[in-house]
Amino acid sequence: MRKGIYFLLCIVVTTLLLVGCSSNKEAATEAVVKEFATKMYTLEDYKAVDMKKVNLEYPKDQYTNEIKTIATEGALEEIIVDRTKLIYIDYLCALHINSKITSITIDKQTSETDGSTLYSYNAKLKLTYVDTKVEKEEEVLGQLTLNKVKNNWVITKFNKVDVPTHAIKK
Repeated sequence: MRKGIYFLLCIVVTTLLLVGCSSNKEAATEAVVKEFATKMYTLEDYKAVDMKKVNLEYPKDQYTNEIKTIATEGALEEIIVDRTKLIYIDYLCALHINSKITSITIDKQTSETDGSTLYSYNAKLKLTYVDTKVEKEEEVLGQLTLNKVKNNWVITKFNKVDVPTHAIKK
């Protein structure tokens, strides 16, 4: 009888540990995806951006450096080569738009044997045309691969990063 209770107690404790560890992983990886989306798509005040300076400093500008903290060098190279962040900021500044995320949903797609995990995100943006006070909602989709490097979850590949160009057109 005691062996049965001990065995059942061991199973319950093991299950709780596994559930707790996986929920910590999910929370940590989702935080990285949210942080990336926020850094990628938020521009509080387009007037504060000096595009000449950003273009001269690129890829060592403040906007690329923000992403550097949550991505590996290889992943950062992808975003630099594609110039995705630079193009997005340039659009916003040229059309006098402020942008912020209103909501984001994150879905775990697959886990690989190498420890990496593919996540998809769907972010809803509020684009505010400062000159006309017009607000538009826009949705962007993206996919990121995350992996644990030195005990931190970081982006190892930018599989897909959208720039909402059709809503930006007046």
